[in-house]
Amino acid sequence: MKQQFLRDKQGFSVIEALITSVTLIVVGSIIIYALAAGINGYIATLKRENTFSPLRNALTRIEKDIREVATLKDVHYASRDMFTFKDIHNKLVEFTFNKNAIYLNKRVLVSGISGGRFTYYDSNGKEISEPSVAPNPTDLRFVGIEMQVSGKNPLTLKTVICPRTLRK
Repeated sequence: MKQQFLRDKQGFSVIEALITSVTLIVVGSIIIYALAAGINGYIATLKRENTFSPLRNALTRIEKDIREVATLKDVHYASRDMFTFKDIHNKLVEFTFNKNAIYLNKRVLVSGISGGRFTYYDSNGKEISEPSVAPNPTDLRFVGIEMQVSGKNPLTLKTVICPRTLRK
């Protein structure tokens, strides 16, 4: 009886083997495509992060320094492309947007930007085009910063800062 069972078994036909092979190829192709899409997405995220990280660090540095304006009379200059003040350590701090970089005391803080500006607001949140500066007490209470990077993945970073001593 065992011998008859083994003799009747003939194996796979060519058509069955072909259908199985085609099915495995299609499933494999779908899996490879999904993996490639995931890898490409990861690479795009890394490239964007490499662009974004220096800007974020520069913005954090600017925020930290601007929060330390010493008094209302220590804002020396305020325009769309420059903000100069004395901090709580009595040091003169100057931020400048110039061409494709941001400068801190005439040294490059970050480069590769396509634009940037400061905006100033009074205590009611209304934009001030020309804030009062030293020797008079300033009327600005908030400083807005905007930075842009152009290219394949354009990016804009914005923030509004309230210096500790200007909250009055």
